[in-house]
Amino acid sequence: AEIKADPVTKDIEVVMVTGMSDQDLKRKSLELDASDLLNKPIVCEDLVARLKSVLRMKSYRDELLAQNTRLEKQLIQSQKMEVIGTLAAGITHDLNNMLASIIGYSEISERMLGDDKKLAGHVSKIKNAGERARKLVRQILYLSKKHKTSNEICSLNSIIDECLELLSPSIPSYITIEWSKPKADHLIEAETTQIYQVVMNLCINAIHSMKDEGLLRISLAENNTDTNSLSVPEIQPGQYIRLKVMDTGKGMGQDTLEHIFSPLFTTKSEEGGTGLGLSVVQYIVNKYGGHISVESVLGKGTTFYAYFPSAKSDKVKVTKTKVLC
Repeated sequence: AEIKADPVTKDIEVVMVTGMSDQDLKRKSLELDASDLLNKPIVCEDLVARLKSVLRMKSYRDELLAQNTRLEKQLIQSQKMEVIGTLAAGITHDLNNMLASIIGYSEISERMLGDDKKLAGHVSKIKNAGERARKLVRQILYLSKKHKTSNEICSLNSIIDECLELLSPSIPSYITIEWSKPKADHLIEAETTQIYQVVMNLCINAIHSMKDEGLLRISLAENNTDTNSLSVPEIQPGQYIRLKVMDTGKGMGQDTLEHIFSPLFTTKSEEGGTGLGLSVVQYIVNKYGGHISVESVLGKGTTFYAYFPSAKSDKVKVTKTKVLC
């Protein structure tokens, strides 16, 4: 009774062994959720067989419990995604109207600037950012609805270049950027705007995590999950491109890591975070048959690993132009 009443020990399997003949005590033992009851004298082989049976049943129950827990999490995730879809449908129209004004006035300003190339360049970046934002707003709808997308062979090298170029004016001077750019293009097949969204989210999160002197390190590498010691069990064997984004920021504890990809979960409540960024990132990476994982230590920084299937070598048309071209 004490074992089953204690939350710490209640799941321990109990096999009663007794030489007493009191049937009420035996019945009470079973009512208290004893797994089995044996009468003395005990035959060793019989005891071993009973224990094996009890442990086998326990493994079945544990597996059922784990499945129920996974299903509950999936249900909660699905419900959150429905909420996000409803919110996205409601705000997309208003956001597009505001972005249309930004883009429209940027185009007017470009025509009025004449030969001032430096200022025209700044205005052009504002317009490009507005157009990019308009595309990204539409991408949120992918969380709740199925859309036909137009994939292309794109260069992760070029996408990272453009992201860093756009971010550079807003990156604090105390943060150092190390972009270990490979000489060869690392190609994947995807919708370029969505991959741009993945890189931007990971970089911005890394920058926001560093309030003092810090380092943001970005790298690409080929990863063959058939033979590489860093194989990833969550994805199918094959050739992948691994995007690594590492920062020396404040890091995260285990409680945060367990919810980091959950919709509406955010650690940026004071900074206006929505909790959608990493959920969207995970959705996009998984959509293209990849996988994303995270490692973090409080006070020492965080590293994200995003794996994308490498583009087939027979597809030679590569998109290297700006994302919006």
